Amino acid sequence: MGCCCSSNKSVSIVENHDRVPLLSEAKGKSIKIQDPALLSYSRRMPPSKKKKEFLRPAEFLTWQQRAIDVSKNDIPDQYSVLIARLTKGAKNSLQKICAIYTWITIQDLSLIDDSVASNVDTPIGFLAALKNDVGSYPDLLMQLCKEADITCQKITGFVKGTKYQAGQSMTSECKSTWNAVLIDHTWSLIDVSWGARVQFGGDEKEEWILIESDGNFSSEPQKKEIVYRKNDFYFLTDPEYLIYSHYPDDSQWQLLDSPISLNEFENQPYLKDPFFKFGLVVKSHKNVHIKCSEGSLSIQLALPMKRELGFLYKLYSMKRSAEKNSNFLERYVCQQFLNKVISFEIFFPQPGKYLLELFSGEYDLKSNTNAISCTHVCSYLISCSKASNMVEPLPKNKANNHFGPGINLVRKQLKPVTHTMGIIVTGDGHVEIKFKIEGKRMSFLHSLSSNKFSQTEVEKYAMHRIVNDEVIFTVALPEHGTYAFDIFGTEGETKSYPHICTYLIKCQNRNVKHNPFPSVPNGSYGIVNHSAIQKHIIKIDPVDPLIMSKGGEVKLAFESGKPTIYSASLYMQDGQSEVNCDDYLFMDETDRKTQFTASLPKLGYYKLQIYAKDPRDEGSYPCIYNSIVYCDEANNNSHQFPSYFNAWRNCQLLEPRSKFVPMKEDLSFSLAIGDGLEKVFYAEKLLENDCVSVCTADDIGSFLDDEMWDRSSSMTMIAPKAKDVAIIPPDNGSWTHFVKDSEGIWNCTANTGGSPGKLSVGMKSDTDTYTYLLTYMVVDEKMIKGQKAKLTQVLPVTFEDDEKMKKAEQILQKEKEKERDKQRKFALLAAEEEKFAIQEEKLVNDEVKDLIEQLKKTHDLDEKIIAEDKFRLATQNALEKKHNRIRKQLRLAIYNKNKDEILSKLSEFTDNDVPDLDGEYGEARNLLYFFDIKENLLHAMQTRDIDKLQKSLDTLHNSSVEIQKELALEEISAERILKSMKSYERIRHAIMDLDNKTIAEIKSYSSPPKEVHQVFKATYCILGHTNSLEKWTDALILIGKLGKDSLKHKIDQHSIIETSLATALEAEALLDGCSLNGIRDVSAGAAAFYVWTTKNIHEVKEIEKDRAMLDNYENDE
Repeated sequence: MGCCCSSNKSVSIVENHDRVPLLSEAKGKSIKIQDPALLSYSRRMPPSKKKKEFLRPAEFLTWQQRAIDVSKNDIPDQYSVLIARLTKGAKNSLQKICAIYTWITIQDLSLIDDSVASNVDTPIGFLAALKNDVGSYPDLLMQLCKEADITCQKITGFVKGTKYQAGQSMTSECKSTWNAVLIDHTWSLIDVSWGARVQFGGDEKEEWILIESDGNFSSEPQKKEIVYRKNDFYFLTDPEYLIYSHYPDDSQWQLLDSPISLNEFENQPYLKDPFFKFGLVVKSHKNVHIKCSEGSLSIQLALPMKRELGFLYKLYSMKRSAEKNSNFLERYVCQQFLNKVISFEIFFPQPGKYLLELFSGEYDLKSNTNAISCTHVCSYLISCSKASNMVEPLPKNKANNHFGPGINLVRKQLKPVTHTMGIIVTGDGHVEIKFKIEGKRMSFLHSLSSNKFSQTEVEKYAMHRIVNDEVIFTVALPEHGTYAFDIFGTEGETKSYPHICTYLIKCQNRNVKHNPFPSVPNGSYGIVNHSAIQKHIIKIDPVDPLIMSKGGEVKLAFESGKPTIYSASLYMQDGQSEVNCDDYLFMDETDRKTQFTASLPKLGYYKLQIYAKDPRDEGSYPCIYNSIVYCDEANNNSHQFPSYFNAWRNCQLLEPRSKFVPMKEDLSFSLAIGDGLEKVFYAEKLLENDCVSVCTADDIGSFLDDEMWDRSSSMTMIAPKAKDVAIIPPDNGSWTHFVKDSEGIWNCTANTGGSPGKLSVGMKSDTDTYTYLLTYMVVDEKMIKGQKAKLTQVLPVTFEDDEKMKKAEQILQKEKEKERDKQRKFALLAAEEEKFAIQEEKLVNDEVKDLIEQLKKTHDLDEKIIAEDKFRLATQNALEKKHNRIRKQLRLAIYNKNKDEILSKLSEFTDNDVPDLDGEYGEARNLLYFFDIKENLLHAMQTRDIDKLQKSLDTLHNSSVEIQKELALEEISAERILKSMKSYERIRHAIMDLDNKTIAEIKSYSSPPKEVHQVFKATYCILGHTNSLEKWTDALILIGKLGKDSLKHKIDQHSIIETSLATALEAEALLDGCSLNGIRDVSAGAAAFYVWTTKNIHEVKEIEKDRAMLDNYENDE
């Protein structure tokens, strides 16, 4: 989006506009000017036409070329000869001045031979005088105009040139001269010296230091260099443009309808000539000096409609301010485009004076590169008196802080549908960004970044999908803050994804907390394999890959144009983990329409992935489509589906659709049979011949702990063409065969049998072998009654009050003690294994030592070879025993949950390249991660810090199910403490929100009710005031204090953990006999302080109770 600096020196152009002494002044001569009568005020009226209206480009180019042709020859010695050559055939003064201006401004003075003497009497001598700084361009123009019979006047005044810095007052160093010429009875302005040369470097900003830029700018001073280059902007310049840089001593030479004062000239924005060439317009700040009192500001420029411009900036800080604070700006300036307006948003982390320089350049729409040559267009001086509330820099991004739609969208012919501005503010942390795709197939990538999180931590909180002719990017922020969202895109099958644009997303709502989206490659939902889709798929329903489920069930259908076989998978996003839910997914097929049905067991996001291939293709199924499902309404009837096999093609299951059926139940089954060669082909090609597998009661006992059962009473299916369909009971008893009716429906009633296990539906086609279609689980209703599904076990537990939470803590504590007993037994066994491994290693090492001694004593060659073989085997055995010992010691450290020992043994594990045969290394790493989560959680509980508690709990909720179960007790305790501390915060805020009227009511008491006096004695006791405040006047003195000593400020700064139990009990005694209702009746203000004080007393008591609990948690390892 933004522009990049090229090596072109125009990036740091600062024209040399200083006044050069006149040769005539230096030698005491003067040059005759035209009749002063022609210069009367009546003739110095503002021009009636703009430059572009009276200077035709073709005419200018013609006379410009004349000047170029003349300059190819030697410069004549006489002005008359030069003018005759330049103006030959000219019909008016305009044509003459075009040639004269061009001839002067294309002269490269560095090519003038040093031997040429400075002499105003000849053209070549005048050019030599200019080179030697003893002549002036305005005098040369007057001399040539005199010869060409053009009225010309020299103007003296102030200019904003090389010595000028934005915001400064005009001084003698800013004096210069320029010209006015009379063309067709109208005065026009020319600065031939500014139009003939530019200066690079030499403009060192001694008072400033560069602290931030978004281009390839060097912070080192650039060496001064004069380059002779023609600039036509200063030829017949429109007065309303020139007034931004030239202020004549005689205000009539402004040639404006309403001349401005010198003060107004100084206060104008510092606009350079490219500003007007590019057609820019100042939109926000009309003064060069901007005073910022809020810590941030937005500077806006309007852009031309038919040009695509890019911008860069430099931001300087005054050195005195920079020396006071070394925390310079980094990514505190951002750009955004909106409806042809460029906005520079600046957030100042510290007060001080700043200098902002803006640069611009035009993109080449025919080029694919964003590298353009930028030139200085304007500058502002900024005085900031207050730091910004945004204390962090902007997140790192690919756009170099250029936010919003820009040139890359234009190149890709993408049109923003929702967000045309680069900065997006969201209240709920959810953002959806849409672009119109103009009739072409594109692929996209995206990247979400934040200063708070790593790239991998936030990558799952964004996704995108293509729906019809729109690409939709969805972001659900993990928490409040500022984020950068980069978008990349490409056409066709290319793997290179150039950057398209970046948005800055802000959310200040501290209650925002979203779960991540399920992970798919590149965060892209919808069509994954375009070639496969085009080859097989005619229609997808619904079109949008984001499916919203309100009833806990969703359907996704594919209509195929040719034979296609499908497979699918379903995953639920559970925090940072994904849980497989394939049992909650079922596939039905009729003719060439395949429909997937998902019964969602829990609220949240799901990933539904579809795989497909041609039946003739060998190998795996490629993924062709990713769908994301959001369930926002619980489904009490959610159930698992029966398992289906490869033979389940062109089949449709109507009911029952639940996996579990009760024992000893008569169930009715019905299925319809499809016809057609295609169906026969499927049966012959794809059906497998599996054997019956019966699950015993013992096997199913453990299975039922994790599964869900739902009773159904009938079954209806549509199956491939078949000769027979039968029910195969779990006890391998008599089969029940279906009967086909006149409408092609097969029916049967079968008993589920008296044993738990698998009940299968089998089909026979052209062979005598039955192939499995479906499998149900037959279970004892008593065994499964009251059991919960595995997925629902990870649902967060919520409680109505603290007592329930404490009761849950007690229950979990008992369960944890049982688990610790098991762990101790494992640890004892591991300790024995460790001892045995150490003994084995010692024995082998002793054997190696003996062999070494034997080798030293052996001289016979044959014996030496035998000894060396024994040594090699023993050495290998010793290494294996050493590795075994290290593994056993690491295993023991894992069982003992000894963090220091785990770290030590992990180091030994890696240093010795021990093979991770039994997974000890991975377990140890996971356990260290568990320790970090637990330590952070316990620390947050000890400090009672709300932010740390919330963050620690969020980390826990985003961890694996195993860690959540292991820390279930700590989680409940932390939730209880967090809930209590949030309650305390609400009470504290209520104190902070008390108005002056309420405080005045309290201070108005000369002799308050006893309860009011008691409340403030207790309040100040909690705050650590040692005086008992027996006298109300003593309390009034404290209540009346202001600033840092005020009561509200002390309460705002108070920390509960700093209050001792003895102090809390003392405050409780001071409130003896008081009640909230009683105090509220006499003083609403005192009631607020009573609530705060009693809450403190309660919390301090709870802290004391929790100390033993936290110690127990810490020693739990």
